[in-house]
Amino acid sequence: MNGGGIISQEYEMVPVGALTPNQRNANQGDLGAVLGSIKTNRFYGAVMAQKSTGTIIAGEYRWRAAQEAGLEVVPVIWLDVSNSEAQRIMAADNRTCRVGIDDPLKMSELLNSIISDFGDLEGTGYDREDLDRIIADLGGPMVEPERPEPECMKPLKGVGIADLAPTDEERAILTGRKLLIEYSGGKDSSAAAIWARHYFPDSETELLFVDLGADFIGFHLYLHDASLFLGVPLVILRSKQTVIEAMLEKGEWPHPLYPYCHQNLHQPLDDYTRQFQPADIVILRGGRLSERAASGKKNESRFLVVDRMEEYKYFQPLYFSDKSSSEKLLEEAGLPIWDGYGRGLCRTACRVCPGQKPRAYAAIRREFPDVWAELLDLEGRFGPGGWSDPANLHAAKFGESADRGQGHIDRGEPDDEELAA
Repeated sequence: MNGGGIISQEYEMVPVGALTPNQRNANQGDLGAVLGSIKTNRFYGAVMAQKSTGTIIAGEYRWRAAQEAGLEVVPVIWLDVSNSEAQRIMAADNRTCRVGIDDPLKMSELLNSIISDFGDLEGTGYDREDLDRIIADLGGPMVEPERPEPECMKPLKGVGIADLAPTDEERAILTGRKLLIEYSGGKDSSAAAIWARHYFPDSETELLFVDLGADFIGFHLYLHDASLFLGVPLVILRSKQTVIEAMLEKGEWPHPLYPYCHQNLHQPLDDYTRQFQPADIVILRGGRLSERAASGKKNESRFLVVDRMEEYKYFQPLYFSDKSSSEKLLEEAGLPIWDGYGRGLCRTACRVCPGQKPRAYAAIRREFPDVWAELLDLEGRFGPGGWSDPANLHAAKFGESADRGQGHIDRGEPDDEELAA
């Protein structure tokens, strides 16, 4: 034993031809997976090699994949060790990489986060079937264990604009910055816009709406009128691909745990936001704590960090309030709401979203026959699409969801808990 010290090592960019594999390396790596990672993520880290011989100790398949990818040089960490030590380190590196196991909950959260940010799992070595197996092993959707809620995490019910005043710290950050409001035209994002106009009337402000090509007829007229009412310019952003085009390309419905359509929404917003310096803007959203509880994503501040845009500040003025508070702000300000709510719809989501409440499907069947026909057409192509079973995430036929929703309406019962799309 040498006491666990640090081996003498040097870092250098080395021509790939200067390295040779160890003939005793028993590891049979997945060259395709490593090559896929390099093509997606680029080459990172380094190959470890014996300084005296140029023989690879660890990272042989990364070296092989680098050659396949056409790289002429790779980063190398030269280890100043004997032949016997090199063999032992190689055996230890291969073995220690295998004896660990993944925490399935954390792995499913990680993969879902990657899909949310990039739209797929390309470059990770995993695919959607792997994720489905991990989720199945967990016994269904991810559920956080029950924990007592600190007082600051309990939603404020039915509060008005005065109860949501910015703290001194929040005001110091928000003052003087341009405010970009991610605007869906729904109650929560409209309430966030009202909040911004009330507390920061002199700030330059924009409403950012992403047109995914699947809005209800007349919705853009409402957006225009809401923009005029608020006195805030409306910026229409467009995804390179409509959500229906994305569905037809994928040949499947978005899954509730990894909705690929989120990429179509996030990318235009991110691209527009990045034209501004992080110190010059704050992005406002209408998100609330109650919507995040099921995923375990809880903040103790109204500011939040978005992983893919971590250099920018996001702020949710209504985060610690409930749904009725958004409605109260709209009523206080006198902002008319979209008439789709009055016709039974529950959100301003894409008309073909598979994550709506059963009562919304009942309303679509009753009030929007052309949209209902479109949903049934897509169901004929992709199979059942309604995310109707909160316990097991089983897809149901839209007709079944609509029947259940109509039953809730007829009996005056609350709807099933809505799964976030």
